[in-house]
Amino acid sequence: MLMSGPAQHLDVLRRITATLAVRDADAAVAELRAVGADIIAGPQATPIGRSVVARHPDGSIFEYVDRPGARTDHPGARG
Repeated sequence: MLMSGPAQHLDVLRRITATLAVRDADAAVAELRAVGADIIAGPQATPIGRSVVARHPDGSIFEYVDRPGARTDHPGARG
């Protein structure tokens, strides 16, 4: 992955352990806050969906991305 941008943004991106797909970025934020995570960025729109970056209480940093149309709880969905 090629990343560019201001140094402070790149520093956070380099620390991301993994990117995880979620159904809804807003719901992910609520659950993350409930377990004591700090929301570092987002939810913010990206070309593939909305992104949230969170630091968990153990210090690990994960990115969560939802994808419009990727929900599997509607008729005819695959998953």
